Amino acid sequence: MSDPEDPSGRDARLDALRQAIAETVARRNRLKAQMAAWYEGGNRGRFPGRAELAEVDRRLSDLDTRFKRAYDEAD
Repeated sequence: MSDPEDPSGRDARLDALRQAIAETVARRNRLKAQMAAWYEGGNRGRFPGRAELAEVDRRLSDLDTRFKRAYDEAD
């Protein structure tokens, strides 16, 4: 549990997680736009970035879980 006299440790973790989440969402959005363009371009095969998109989705889920745990530490 965080020291109530020094919440900066928790706050710093939350800020770092927020930044990582924002960067991961931006990456996910870029991949989704690339995927949409891929299929709109008439491609019928699987999107070549599908494995990367799946990995980004897993990372986003993990970051969300870590953020919730860090947020709940103070409660």
